Amino acid sequence: MGHYALRMAAVRTFAVIDFVLAAIAGLGALFFIGVLAFAVFWSGDTGQELAAGVVGVVLFLLPFAVATVLYLAAGIGLLRRRPWGYYLHAAGAVLAMFTVVGIVYTVFAIAYALRDDFKAEFFRL
Repeated sequence: MGHYALRMAAVRTFAVIDFVLAAIAGLGALFFIGVLAFAVFWSGDTGQELAAGVVGVVLFLLPFAVATVLYLAAGIGLLRRRPWGYYLHAAGAVLAMFTVVGIVYTVFAIAYALRDDFKAEFFRL
């Protein structure tokens, strides 16, 4: 496999990983949307209890929603070879660092993203 083919494979691989991470985060977001619906319509809580429950669920939902959008946009940007896709991919790799499994991904994603041949796919070097 040639040098260019390896670069292409790396970009596609990281894009697919970003899409998988977007799907996982999306499932988390859907779970908390379900919890929010239960809290509002069927929990029986009223007043301050309901407000506190809604605020708590939204605080858990927000990171999943942001991660879903971030990873989805990063994957699209990587496949289209856009500079913003490169930056979103790096930002997503840093966010993944806050999970146990994501630490390993962060090391490889950042290390590979800093290579000149990977950057060349997105910027004129």
